[in-house]
Amino acid sequence: MINNMCYETYASNRYKSEIIELYLKLFFIKLSNKIHNSNYDFSNTHYNKMSIIRTKIYNQPYKNWNINNLSHELTMSRSCFQHLYKDFFGVSPMTDVIISRIEHAKYLLSTTDISVKKIAEMCGYNNGIHFMRQFKNQTMLTPTEYRSSKRTG
Repeated sequence: MINNMCYETYASNRYKSEIIELYLKLFFIKLSNKIHNSNYDFSNTHYNKMSIIRTKIYNQPYKNWNINNLSHELTMSRSCFQHLYKDFFGVSPMTDVIISRIEHAKYLLSTTDISVKKIAEMCGYNNGIHFMRQFKNQTMLTPTEYRSSKRTG
């Protein structure tokens, strides 16, 4: 759904604002439904600890995040960690890692002249091709196209 909203942002569709608004409404309806139908108490300790982990992921996108380290930090099994994380936030932990890295890359691309290769490294990617593939998958643009679009529009 997020990818669809990103796509619509850059599409030359005359009704893109309305489409994005509908996607947002759908997102919040699904989120509300998930919260109301959840078996979890969002005030519990697991939720608070997971929120701290998620904040770390978004504040430090360059780190080498992996399920083993994240689950170990909360002293829980890999499967329990992944299950709870997805239940609480609606996405897998590794999806959040990718999103945090791409968001950081978008910020750097639109505000600096740092090379795409260096930005990939700064966002935790050891492989520039892997970075470009994930970036395009999330934004529908290559990093260079994204940078150009921010400079011209």
